[in-house]
Amino acid sequence: MQGGHPAAAGFTQEADLRWQDHAACTRHGPDTWYPEHGEVQTTTQKAKRICKYECPVRLACLAYALRTREGHGIWGGMTEKERRNAFRGSVDVSVLAGVS
Repeated sequence: MQGGHPAAAGFTQEADLRWQDHAACTRHGPDTWYPEHGEVQTTTQKAKRICKYECPVRLACLAYALRTREGHGIWGGMTEKERRNAFRGSVDVSVLAGVS
């Protein structure tokens, strides 16, 4: 796979995925974005820090995950649970994404 978040490899709309070429996740292994049980809290915090402080395309990544209803991994600084809550409208996405 060339660039981008590991789980986005199968998405077919290439033009919509150009942001992946600039994503910070390409410099870190998939275990960072898909934590195993027992490592979830530590790994999730690490991934969120990378998204917030290193990734210039964090909002595009989050928008992709929300638009495609990505059910696994950390995308744009949000966990699966946080995105599910956003889908339900019970959470202000801008707050979770660190925008506001």
